[in-house]
Amino acid sequence: MTVKLSAPGGDGRLVATVAGSLPAQDAVRVAEAITHRLALDLPTAPLLAAAEGDPPFAPVAAALRGFHPPLVTSTFEAACWTVVRQRTPPAFAHATMERLAAFLGREVPPGDGGAPLRLFPVPADLDDAARPALLAATNNLRKVERLRGLADAFLGVDEAWLRTAPYDEAFAWLVRLPGLGPWSAEQVLWRGLGRYERVPWLDTGALAAVGAVYLRGLTPAKGTARELAERYGWSQGLWLRYLKAYPRAVGSGGGAPA
Repeated sequence: MTVKLSAPGGDGRLVATVAGSLPAQDAVRVAEAITHRLALDLPTAPLLAAAEGDPPFAPVAAALRGFHPPLVTSTFEAACWTVVRQRTPPAFAHATMERLAAFLGREVPPGDGGAPLRLFPVPADLDDAARPALLAATNNLRKVERLRGLADAFLGVDEAWLRTAPYDEAFAWLVRLPGLGPWSAEQVLWRGLGRYERVPWLDTGALAAVGAVYLRGLTPAKGTARELAERYGWSQGLWLRYLKAYPRAVGSGGGAPA
């Protein structure tokens, strides 16, 4: 089954075209997955309302109005990424993720005659038989064991629970996984699950992003940054995503907002 997304007409609609048959139950799951991963149902109104009383942030909210930060393709992939990138140059880490997809992921035939796509492996793909491929992809025995441990853990958890459990409980489950520490757990919750009720203060560049907007480039104390974030309540993690995306949105950071 291949699902192709398009935005015809520029009217804000996103159309998913399925190549092949799709039972109604599967269609619902596909729609739910697309909606969640692309953050189509993300409520941004509370963030925008709070921004009206926050003059430094108001230009950020205006520049990014309508921005729904997409999540990593899967929560499992987000967790694997935090392990792969540890003590690894970014270019090699990205290449490692591509090798994992090439060696262990599934190939999706193109619907328009283009090149086939490789999906990142699901937890079941990283079983004991995958160890040689994991080593070839990572060139690191420790990371092989950690990725194997992550796969076993994600096979036994309901992702719906990670999305809806109290933040501290989801964090506690993640931080106990092989190779995941507090930084990694925060990243999985933030970029992999869209849990925006907390700011991932261990994120690289978080304080700098706050300072760029609120303090003309000076780095704020953590206490000051937390006070600013608390204005946004359950949207404070989204507030940080807007702050980090803002330079690219106005053309000073290059690339698309993330």
